Amino acid sequence: MLLKQIQEIHEQSRGTYGWPRVHAELQLGLGVEVNHKRVARLMREAGLQGLYRRRRRGCTCGCDCRTTSMRPRWS
Repeated sequence: MLLKQIQEIHEQSRGTYGWPRVHAELQLGLGVEVNHKRVARLMREAGLQGLYRRRRRGCTCGCDCRTTSMRPRWS
């Protein structure tokens, strides 16, 4: 029953919610008292994983590639 609710929340978020937001939705939205570790374990066992923000990569050439003005003029 709990796994079904977790899967529904994860599906409604289009796969973006991880265990913290699924846990918050269960407790605050649905009023289900459940430990966050149980939600994380059930999601891990079911193969559900949320999206995470990707890190920005810096320039690999070693130079300072930032512009010096607010409105750069590329010619």
